[in-house]
Amino acid sequence: MAQDLLLGITADNLIRWVLREAAATRELPVRRMSHAHTVHCVRAYAPRLERAVSAAERQALWNEMLRVIAAVPLPVRMRLGQPRQVWKKARSYPPRPTVVVRSLSRTPKQRPVRKGP
Repeated sequence: MAQDLLLGITADNLIRWVLREAAATRELPVRRMSHAHTVHCVRAYAPRLERAVSAAERQALWNEMLRVIAAVPLPVRMRLGQPRQVWKKARSYPPRPTVVVRSLSRTPKQRPVRKGP
């Protein structure tokens, strides 16, 4: 279990490092690069990088992969004009009235007092 976790963290760090390298080739901020696109490109280029015979061929493939990753930057996202708000919790019934208004013209009826036997 610990080895799987360590392997996952190492793979994520590798992807983040490749993402930074690709962003540096086009002088873009890292936040403009797609993590999913980088994962896809690394998986596609890994077998070709393994089969490369010479260091020059491996370097050419590496530069091509970085160029492909950097060729698809994310669009610039506009900031929201207002901060996000929390929605109120929906109620299934309307709230109870807190103030009861009684008519002044009616007086409450009094019960007759029952006298004992």
